[in-house]
Amino acid sequence: MKKKSSLLLPILGTLLVFMLMSSETKPNEDLTGQNTTSIYEENNKTMAVDKENTSRFIQTKLFQKEEGNYEIFYRYPFLDPKFNPSFKVFNDFIRNEYLDLDNSVRNILNETELPCHVGYDKLERMKRVVDYKIYTIDDHMLSILMYKANHYTDKKQNSYLFKTLNFDMEKGQFLSYDSVFKPGSEWSVLKQLNRLLEKKVNAEPKYEECSQLTPSTFEAYKNNFVIDKTSIKFYFDDCVICPVYSGNYFIEIPKSQVSEWLIIKA
Repeated sequence: MKKKSSLLLPILGTLLVFMLMSSETKPNEDLTGQNTTSIYEENNKTMAVDKENTSRFIQTKLFQKEEGNYEIFYRYPFLDPKFNPSFKVFNDFIRNEYLDLDNSVRNILNETELPCHVGYDKLERMKRVVDYKIYTIDDHMLSILMYKANHYTDKKQNSYLFKTLNFDMEKGQFLSYDSVFKPGSEWSVLKQLNRLLEKKVNAEPKYEECSQLTPSTFEAYKNNFVIDKTSIKFYFDDCVICPVYSGNYFIEIPKSQVSEWLIIKA
């Protein structure tokens, strides 16, 4: 009996390893319908994709690549063009411009595209993660936050880059600041953003080193916003308005405070 047991153990171990290897997700596998969650750090709180926004025409695609001393993990939205031919515009942008695998590899190896280098100078980037969160989806509009997280050899050090996509699904067009806000509204919106940021600074010590937005900074990031039912959030890369340790990447304006400057009802 002892001899049979000793023979069974390595066999069972081999079967277990085989089962685990078979369950690994393959590159570009469609994860729609599986229990997957988009996680990112926002104000030091873990947030997840709202599963109620998962639509019959939105799928999640996955791509993973490991080579040398770096790893790339992409999780991104795909709009099924069978429901609307205009969705091809969205998918082409994601694939050809935002993901751009070759550029991502160069950025990791050459340490480009970082908004700041404070604390990262002597660390080696090991991993880039691309993920997303849906803020709004209705009959005519899709509002998505895309983000790139760079992970370093020191696991406590990460940096974040943000890109928002507001897509008119009826017209097949991306919406910019000028599509949503009235002409000449920039100065008023900028002042309101700085007022809200000042409130954050006065309310919490971790924000005390945050800096007010300048007109040039706002001009550079004014198209980086998402829209939900009650507010508009403007997103900024690491170190643009606050130091990395604050975990603050956005300023949120209630729609009621900017209603006079809005063109569309979103």
